[in-house]
Amino acid sequence: MLFACIAAACGGGGGGGSAPLPGGGGGGGGGGSTPTPHSSGSPGSTPTPAGSTPTPVTSATPSRTPTPAPTPTQGGGGTILPNTNGRFGLTQILDWNGITGNGEVKLTPSQIAQEAPHYDSVWGAFDPADWNAAHPGMLLSRYYLPNEDSYAISGRTLANWQQSNPSWVLYGCDQNNNPTQDLAWYGTYFHDVPLNIDNSQVVSYQLGSLVPFLQKNQYNMLAIDNVIFVNYGESPNPDLGEGSPQPHWYGCGVYNGPGFTNFQQVYKGGLDFADPTWIADMQNWVAQAHNALGAAGMHVMINHPLFDATPSPDEYQVLQNVDALVDENGFTHYDNYETPNNNYNVLALFTETLSWMEWAQSHGKAILLTDYYCQDGVNAHGGNCSGNNPPALNAQQADWALSTYSLGNNGGADVYISPGGGAVFSYRPEYSTSLGPPCSNIYSTAGGLYYRKFQNALVIVNPQQTGGGSPGQTLSFPLPAGHTYTDIEGRPVPNTGQLSLTAPDGYVLLTTNGCS
Repeated sequence: MLFACIAAACGGGGGGGSAPLPGGGGGGGGGGSTPTPHSSGSPGSTPTPAGSTPTPVTSATPSRTPTPAPTPTQGGGGTILPNTNGRFGLTQILDWNGITGNGEVKLTPSQIAQEAPHYDSVWGAFDPADWNAAHPGMLLSRYYLPNEDSYAISGRTLANWQQSNPSWVLYGCDQNNNPTQDLAWYGTYFHDVPLNIDNSQVVSYQLGSLVPFLQKNQYNMLAIDNVIFVNYGESPNPDLGEGSPQPHWYGCGVYNGPGFTNFQQVYKGGLDFADPTWIADMQNWVAQAHNALGAAGMHVMINHPLFDATPSPDEYQVLQNVDALVDENGFTHYDNYETPNNNYNVLALFTETLSWMEWAQSHGKAILLTDYYCQDGVNAHGGNCSGNNPPALNAQQADWALSTYSLGNNGGADVYISPGGGAVFSYRPEYSTSLGPPCSNIYSTAGGLYYRKFQNALVIVNPQQTGGGSPGQTLSFPLPAGHTYTDIEGRPVPNTGQLSLTAPDGYVLLTTNGCS
């Protein structure tokens, strides 16, 4: 939920793959909480230091073994993004956090003019004219949450809806499944009225007003937040003056009679429950949006929490109707990868993200990673995540984001690297460095290092941190002889021929003739 998490000071863009973005919603878990990543078993045996002959990574199984990139030496691409092979394809997450009166942050026109030429895409642009002026033709999306009427687009208040179409408004049930007169809420603070998307007339209304709005404002894509398969609509609705959500109250139904009579329950099972009706409605909304926008020459992008190595059947169905997806956890998981005393299995999450990158691109879906270094307003080093200056990341943090992205980028991936999110000015000059075309698939050493060669670079990553408070495994990589290496972030590179990496860590080493 890219936007809801910003509202909760998560640092810009969602929590654990499940928070709404500005303009409408987020993109992940349910009920405002961070979803727990699925475990798919042991990541493998205890890694040993590298040193033996490296072997190519073989085809992935449904566990977490990364699949080799599909013919990366032939150019890649094949998604709606311009080909990102050999470069750092960049995206911007929001240009406005949209929360008036709650620390509103907005990119200025001068910042947009400075940043836009370096970027392929924007998730959730609220100043489309400035982006288009600075970078005509870039992928520019409007943020939208399926389960609400966008007040910023329609201008319709709750009173309007209760007078004209009261049976479309979605209300909540309490923890005992009793209907209430309180509204559902999806966490955006946009004064949006919740609607029942199980009603086909509601979906037709939404898309019928949305498509001309996008065309009028020169958008070419819709960013759909919170495409998730559990009911995360809380109740009551604080944004519409009903007080704080109550534990276990959830969005559940509509009133078809005058006043609050003839209640019809639409969703059952409670908050965070995978109701088949909810799942079918979410799949249908995305499919209808894809049809409507496709007919108008526009694209659909979703924010969806990515767990396990490959799509489930429900995910596969929804992904047939999208052109791009956001992985809100990225390779950092809101800086949890950096904190050794947490329960995050960095190795498992690393390979999971890598597998999703490769699956998406090989199926013609662009993938946008968000690498945030923030959790609950602070990073792993106690620093504040807010602000709209170029991100104050240290060299090791930036190297981790750039190296992991480069491993999985087969020409159809973008990345957003930031201490926080929500209108954080994120560009750094080194992001314009060309790595040249990849010369190989992803390889792994016997010890568990991952690496990939490029014409102008060698990328090495050590993800061997399995959480639970245990220290990361230190591994050594034998640098190919006859080359001079310079780390993209200026970190020292030994001239001994061995590069030592304590997990989690990664390097982008610039060189010449990197394929040899």
